[in-house]
Amino acid sequence: MTPNATAIFPTPALGVWNWKWPVKKTPSYKTLVQTPAANVAELRVSLTSYPIWSFELDISYLMGDGNASASAYQTIVGFLGSMQGQAGQFLYDDPEDDLVKSATPANCTPATGDGATTLFQTTRQIGAMADLIQNFNGTPIIYLGGVAQATGWTLDNHGNLTFTTAPGSGVTVQWSGAFYFLCRFLEDEWTDLQEDLYQIWSLSALKWKSLLV
Repeated sequence: MTPNATAIFPTPALGVWNWKWPVKKTPSYKTLVQTPAANVAELRVSLTSYPIWSFELDISYLMGDGNASASAYQTIVGFLGSMQGQAGQFLYDDPEDDLVKSATPANCTPATGDGATTLFQTTRQIGAMADLIQNFNGTPIIYLGGVAQATGWTLDNHGNLTFTTAPGSGVTVQWSGAFYFLCRFLEDEWTDLQEDLYQIWSLSALKWKSLLV
């Protein structure tokens, strides 16, 4: 699958750079709220079907400096520059949340065919929450009635799974595979980036959020 961006956020390298706990990650929604003057029958309308994820990492050490071209410092700072701050978008592989295992494939929505519908969304379930997946790391496996389908379907960068022939009534539509989060930084400047010791830097609040397209 071709993702929505090609730049991938660098993977930590122990002894060179890493972050520390706690790692902050939370889903967010947008709700329209109208409160009458009498504070009775407040109107609330959700404007979002799927969550946006907010990330915040505390980079505890970042080795190197501006003179060492292969240093972790140059890798991270250079990545910010390549994104031009908030302007660019990149793929993030969350090491603790990047896979729907084939043994327990997530259901698409709707989870079953009706004999007429050919278009489904590639979502995954987190408890009762549906999360839209749009950026795959490799090609996912598509299942109909628990049987992997090598052909007969296409998948675009918006999470639209389209079958050539509509799945039959009651037939489950599922998928498994690895995925990325499409993201952008929340700041144009890292004001917390500092050199604590010689060639040992830290960045206490590295923030970004996921995007849906």
